Amino acid sequence: MYLYMNLQKIRKIAVQITLNSYLCNILKRLRLCGWSSDRPLLMAKIFLKNFMNINNYIPVEVPDYVEHISDWKGYRLPNGRCVVDKDICGCGYTEFCLRPENPDNVILCSPRIMLLENKMDQHKNEDNILYFKNSGIRESFANSLGIKEEKIYEHNKEFYQYIANIINNHLLLCSTSGKPSRILCTYDSFHTILDILGERIKYFHVVADEVTALFVDSFFKADVEHAFFSLLQNLPNVIYLSATPDLERYVDEIEDFKYLPYYKLVWPESKVTKAIAYERWVNDVFGEVYNIINIYKNKPLDRPWKKLPDGRVVRSNEVVIYVNSVRMIRDLISRARLDPSECNILCSNTPKNRKTIRKIRNNALPKGVHFEIGEIPLKGQPHKMFTFCTRTVYLGADFYSTNATTVIASDANIDSLVVDIRVDLPQILGRQRLKENPWKNECIIFYCTTNDKGEKATEEDFKKRMNTKTLGTQNIFENYMSRPEDEKRLIEESYFFNTIHHRPTEDLEAGSRSYYLSLDYNKHLVINPFLKTAEKRAWELTQKDYLNNITVLRSIAETEHVEAVHYVSANDERVQMVIDQIKEIPHFDVKFRLYCEVREKYKDDQNFTDKLLAYYIGTDMENLYSYFGYDGCRSVGFRTIDLKRKISDQVQLDPLRTEVYNTFKVKEKYPLKYIKETLGNIYQKLGIFKNPKASDLEEFFNTRKIKMVSKTDKKSYNGYQLVSIK
Repeated sequence: MYLYMNLQKIRKIAVQITLNSYLCNILKRLRLCGWSSDRPLLMAKIFLKNFMNINNYIPVEVPDYVEHISDWKGYRLPNGRCVVDKDICGCGYTEFCLRPENPDNVILCSPRIMLLENKMDQHKNEDNILYFKNSGIRESFANSLGIKEEKIYEHNKEFYQYIANIINNHLLLCSTSGKPSRILCTYDSFHTILDILGERIKYFHVVADEVTALFVDSFFKADVEHAFFSLLQNLPNVIYLSATPDLERYVDEIEDFKYLPYYKLVWPESKVTKAIAYERWVNDVFGEVYNIINIYKNKPLDRPWKKLPDGRVVRSNEVVIYVNSVRMIRDLISRARLDPSECNILCSNTPKNRKTIRKIRNNALPKGVHFEIGEIPLKGQPHKMFTFCTRTVYLGADFYSTNATTVIASDANIDSLVVDIRVDLPQILGRQRLKENPWKNECIIFYCTTNDKGEKATEEDFKKRMNTKTLGTQNIFENYMSRPEDEKRLIEESYFFNTIHHRPTEDLEAGSRSYYLSLDYNKHLVINPFLKTAEKRAWELTQKDYLNNITVLRSIAETEHVEAVHYVSANDERVQMVIDQIKEIPHFDVKFRLYCEVREKYKDDQNFTDKLLAYYIGTDMENLYSYFGYDGCRSVGFRTIDLKRKISDQVQLDPLRTEVYNTFKVKEKYPLKYIKETLGNIYQKLGIFKNPKASDLEEFFNTRKIKMVSKTDKKSYNGYQLVSIK
């Protein structure tokens, strides 16, 4: 009997793997072939899953008249513990949890403070909603006793009673008014609410919003994510909620998730809009985003525009920029010389971020005026021209702009700057809520791939590393469990110290943690499966999804309800016209003449020139034009052989120039340290007594200052890209 049951389990797993693989391949092939509708494919998948009775997959047909979940007459939150896949962002499921149409008591748990604050601002006049914000409660408690916040730990009992009074008074108010209770909290605050509610938790639905954050955030707060998940295991009514396309795969990889009912909302085809991601591979995401900022600030006629069905023309006057680096936000604002009236910076409100933002440089600002972390505007409130968002805002925030475009910066070689196409992209595309915004379902994504400058890791090596860590984790945990209680406490204290003082940053490099271990709320050591899943996804992200521009396109194509289109700006159209004209000319000297005339015509348009050099033109024509200028080229009738002969004659008279040109190549990127050392060797070889400096190279080349990333330690450092010879 035991053998039979195990064979049945193995057979079911094998069927599941085969079915999932088969269906995924069908979906991928049909999408890549241009299949425009996801619904028939989705229904086929649902039918087969139900037929095979795998994963308790339960389709829920959404009625045709439903625009948002609150419109759905008679809909109730499902009882028990389950997963709810919304399928599309912006359907109002989270909003439904807070609205009067929902008769159930709800504790809404979010991974992001900004999401909760945004929701609370939208419902601030409703007395049955309590936002449990730890920092605010600590501050009010300290004020009530006339003490400093850091002294609260000396009043633990009084502080706990203070919190209990707040929650109990809220519940009493809801009971007397006949309104259902809504409590909002972050994942790491939930344990306090659970402790105070005690047995009363059975009267609540706990909604874990944006549950994929459990996997993504495990890199930098693994203890919090796993402890929160553990607390939910024994509760009667828990909903794991998300609209992430890969949610099903995440769920399948965690044992405690696998056998929960999985409710998939199936929307009418008329309600599902295909979003468009205008993608472009670039060398430098910073430069591309800066160009967008420059257009909005200084070139209003080049801003995006659309002609509406009624004949009206709408021009975008706002842009939301998603870049998961507060330092890059600081540098973009400083370089563009923006002022606080033009910018809204949305990021985690931490001392480190506040300090970084205060360092934004703009000498034109009056004394005492500086930048601050902003808030998400409510519906009807004005928006600033530039809104900068970190990952804090990716999940669940609502924007109500009538004309904002969306720009995403993603660099797979810098851990904090990589955007997860399958997880983050659908979330970002769901942030604009107003239908009247013509750019609601569009975004521009500029990206660098790992194939450009990142380090490679084969799948076989990665699996070996994961297996080694898994075995090591099991051995350490078994050793820990076999120890006496006093020795366990010492191990826990040591681990806690290392976690607090050496907590990993949001590091996407596989292997950022030594083992898959963390602490629960009781500070006991536990095996944390979320760490393993997060590490696996991080490797896939950098080594598969962002391996090259083809894999990026494939990842976008495989994301439900998103279509990839190559991005072309107004400037690019002018550049492309020039290139097309040059290609049609058979003779090189005639090509060169046209090139020189175009460069002369647009010599004051740096944006146009940068794009011409970066994307379409080889180095030969630019080197000649840069060396002799327009007048010098015209003086010989644009005959390139005469120009090259002049260069050759000059180089022969200058051995230093010869050595430099033989050593350094145009379009290549070099670290400043390497330039200095190499020039030192050249000077020594030629008997030149001079202290080498990297800036010496500017005598021979037109250069561009850049940031480079080390392949070994992932640190960034300064360098030069050689644009053309002088």
